[in-house]
Amino acid sequence: MFFIKDNGVGYNSKYNPKIFQVFQRLHKSDEFEGTGVGLAILQRTILRHEGRVWADSTSGESACFWFSLPAKKLKYP
Repeated sequence: MFFIKDNGVGYNSKYNPKIFQVFQRLHKSDEFEGTGVGLAILQRTILRHEGRVWADSTSGESACFWFSLPAKKLKYP
């Protein structure tokens, strides 16, 4: 399990169902940089590797993005 915590403004946790959707920006584009695809790409990558991804935040505070990947046995020739 891994996590990344930012030092941004955070977001209201009621938006958790939308946070990983493409172009679901929670702020106006002139307020903060970004294209609105980064978290969607993260989620797609983690899910393709059979992992989980989720986020936690409080508006006005930093956000924390978590992901886990399953332990897989390596096969040697």
